[in-house]
Amino acid sequence: MWVPGGSKNPGRDDWQLERLTKEEIPLRFAKGGNLSILTGEPSNGLVDVDLDASEAVELADVFLPSTNMVHGRPGNPRSHHWYVTSPVPGISQWRDVDGIMLLELRGTGGHTIIPPSTHPEGDTLVWYEEGEPSAVSEHDLRQACSHLAATALLARHWPGKGSRHHAGLAVGGYLLRGGLGEDLVVRMVETAARVAGDEEWKARGRDVVDTARNRASGKMVTGGPTAEILLQDGSNVVGKLRQWLDLRRQDYPMNGAWQEGPGQETLPKLPLPWEAPLPFVEIAGPPFPSGIFARDVQEFVDAEAEALQVPVDLPACLALGVGAAAAAGRCKVRLTQDWAEPLNHFVVVVLPSGERKSPAFRAMTSPLEERERELAMSAQLEISSAQTEAEILQTRLHDAKNKAAKAKSEEEREKLTKDAADLAGRLSKLSIPLTPRLLADDATSEAVASLLAANGGRIAVMSSEGGLFETLAGRYSQGTLNIDVYLKGFSGDSLRVDRKSRTPEFVPRPALTLVLTIQPDVIRDLAAKRGFRGRGLLARFLYSIPRSMVGYRSNSPSPVPQESRERWHRIIKNMLKLPDPPDGQEHAMLLSDEAESAFQQYRDLVETRLRPGADLNDIQDWANKLCGAVARISGILHLFLHHAKGHPWEVPISLTCIQAAIRLGDYFSAHAGVAFSMMGDDADTEKARKAWAFITYLGLAPFSQRDLWQHVRRSFSVDELAGALQLLVQMGYLRRLVDQSHPGPGRPRSPIFEVNPIALAREYPGPSAENFEDSGDFGYTQGPTGEQDVGEV
Repeated sequence: MWVPGGSKNPGRDDWQLERLTKEEIPLRFAKGGNLSILTGEPSNGLVDVDLDASEAVELADVFLPSTNMVHGRPGNPRSHHWYVTSPVPGISQWRDVDGIMLLELRGTGGHTIIPPSTHPEGDTLVWYEEGEPSAVSEHDLRQACSHLAATALLARHWPGKGSRHHAGLAVGGYLLRGGLGEDLVVRMVETAARVAGDEEWKARGRDVVDTARNRASGKMVTGGPTAEILLQDGSNVVGKLRQWLDLRRQDYPMNGAWQEGPGQETLPKLPLPWEAPLPFVEIAGPPFPSGIFARDVQEFVDAEAEALQVPVDLPACLALGVGAAAAAGRCKVRLTQDWAEPLNHFVVVVLPSGERKSPAFRAMTSPLEERERELAMSAQLEISSAQTEAEILQTRLHDAKNKAAKAKSEEEREKLTKDAADLAGRLSKLSIPLTPRLLADDATSEAVASLLAANGGRIAVMSSEGGLFETLAGRYSQGTLNIDVYLKGFSGDSLRVDRKSRTPEFVPRPALTLVLTIQPDVIRDLAAKRGFRGRGLLARFLYSIPRSMVGYRSNSPSPVPQESRERWHRIIKNMLKLPDPPDGQEHAMLLSDEAESAFQQYRDLVETRLRPGADLNDIQDWANKLCGAVARISGILHLFLHHAKGHPWEVPISLTCIQAAIRLGDYFSAHAGVAFSMMGDDADTEKARKAWAFITYLGLAPFSQRDLWQHVRRSFSVDELAGALQLLVQMGYLRRLVDQSHPGPGRPRSPIFEVNPIALAREYPGPSAENFEDSGDFGYTQGPTGEQDVGEV
């Protein structure tokens, strides 16, 4: 069949009916074009297995029957395997959970362009094997495709380090229970792990063998529920595996204490399998990505994190905020004729008390404070001169008024009155400069508006506490919400503030930077702040919620090298000294062609993530500002790199900068999801979370309520602990043992609880043990991630 050159699309509706004779072929292709084979029935059962995903290409020789007819292109070699089948199939597709095509079995109703055609991406198709296609039954070929697709799916969703052993056990158990043979399951799990980059992929095959042995001996093994937890997007992956591999469903009773059924009388009675517990709201996001900043900035951020023994997220986010404060109002990122993003940011880092937030604040903001002192000192002479002149004019005006009042003649009174009026006019026109400000702390909205007006439209509000949110909620205004200055200061909308006792203040293009470090309780309370989310304040923040390092800090860290600190100061001061744009103009930074292409692709991706059921749908108000935030971040990263240039806006923003900004966009997206989830967390759930963290930290399994209380008595009352344990039972983390009879007098036995081993899986999204008041009672220690190897279940 003829297809237009450089295309896969025949460009006509009746292509499926086309049948070219030998004589017609030279005429049809006289002017070039692509050559395509009608697959299936028109070509006597010739079918194509089209491998779209790189994982599928890599797995083809493991699962597909061998054949001597294989083609592809340099950009995707050996991606088409040809066979002759009977009966002839139609078209079948295997897609990943996100819709990406893994592979396609193309029979009747399809077509495939073949060498020497030109692919739409510009590659010329080539034959890698140009012999006869193998004859395979339709059933065997479809089954091979299903095994290949399932393995590719597992490889694409294989978990990271820390939970791969448990994933191998669980996936193996699920596939074995579903009816697949041990050899096939070993091959699938082992190969998926290898393609996913699991260095211990051979051990994953041994995990399957162990699981098969345990099943045969009547032991409990993990399966689908655990796989749903450990695999990325696990519930959807497990559903695809069940469908593609036609696995038998494993039904377990939901109540009772034992697993029983017909024909099992000779087997040992087994306790019911655990199910995945309901997850807590995660209280930490993923780690801050490495290699984001220019070298000098990155070295200082890393050195501060090491010296203070804090998560690198804290100095990194503060660096971003300080950079925004230095650049705000001086430059902007111009994306289209109608779309430009200023460089100011709202950043909030969430960490418990005792996390050395204040020292980190001082270290990162010190160049702003130092520059503020320099500006104040240089302006002092001008301020003093203006104040002296004003005092002299006020004295002269006072004397002139007195003389005019005491004048004896009308002519003298008129002259003295005119002199007094002239002095009053000069005094009214005299402007006394205010001390320049770069920083403010917990200021009211009115004070922030005045600071913006007095400092060229920009100010940075930076605080190591969260009291500002109480101020915005109406602490000093009888509960009246007053956030307009923050909303407009973020977006750059003109700001006018009218006063009863003072002249109006007008700021045409405000650039307000806001950087806060707050405690988790503050962010949990934000959901109750009326109007904060509805009016868009919470959607303007970049949230960072790192994991605590308390309990795992070094007492002898390396100090920050002085030269690194000096380079950080020089970078920020250079940015602060960049000239303001002339009135009516802008210093616009543009994206390079490569950066613009990457940014547009990112915008397209974010749009799909806003769809119902996608990861950003629940925080659309925040995510709608994500691409703008990424553009702002790219501008800050660009200035960190080109701060020494007198006009850095004349250099296009590079692909490297926009890619780093996109990585930060993904980081802040994940942390925003955590933040908005925390905003609705209640006190009972928080108590249960803390009790669970104690249980895992102490390594208790099983345990009595009384024994646990001995460890946590400074954090829980007896009733609080009982309520927390009951909630953990309801959520599936614990199981209360039933056989606790207590014959005779005396105090009843304390309840005994078993711990759900699935919840102990290393990568399970549960809480971490941190900041416990009872830490002195602990007799059990473990690593900083709260990991425990639960072995085989």
